[in-house]
Amino acid sequence: MRFRPLLFGLMLLVSGCAFMRQAVAPRATAYSLMVKPWHRYAVLKSDLVDMLASVDVVFLSCDLQKAMVEYEREAEVITDLEAQLKEREIENTCSAYYDFLVALYTKNSSWNNLDEKRPFFRVFLVTSQGMRRPQLVQRLELKDDEIETFYPFVEPWMKVYKVRFGRAGLEGEKSLKLVFTSLMGKLEVSWSLQ
Repeated sequence: MRFRPLLFGLMLLVSGCAFMRQAVAPRATAYSLMVKPWHRYAVLKSDLVDMLASVDVVFLSCDLQKAMVEYEREAEVITDLEAQLKEREIENTCSAYYDFLVALYTKNSSWNNLDEKRPFFRVFLVTSQGMRRPQLVQRLELKDDEIETFYPFVEPWMKVYKVRFGRAGLEGEKSLKLVFTSLMGKLEVSWSLQ
């Protein structure tokens, strides 16, 4: 008789665990299927152990941004009208700009100031046409559900920025490279556009 309550409890525990895994799976899938192909990571170390800075960057390609809007619409986080407005905005900005989501960690918090006039790390877009400075560096405050769904690599000790570069004259580019540079060293991440 005592065996049945134990068996029932064990079955309840196992089924509860399966339910939890199913509830988490869509978030992991959203990152893996949509964002991960556009995600890059770089580290700057002073020696084998001491990390001075790290950067996680997502190239916000037009296709990625549209997929994220569609995911939000299907999850009923936004209405169809809001999705249409966002898609129109994406079409307008993608033809004129390259946008990146940058999550930066620095050993010294005063170094993490990309949005200031004279930042510790300067950021450049490197193409076959040379180096470009950003037209916009904006600090972002992501919501927890955005981090969990699309940007699980963002940690509380990082600052997140939107970095935008003009696209004029870069229509035929085959690759893009972002460089974060200071007198301490540099971090580089790149993407193939082919």
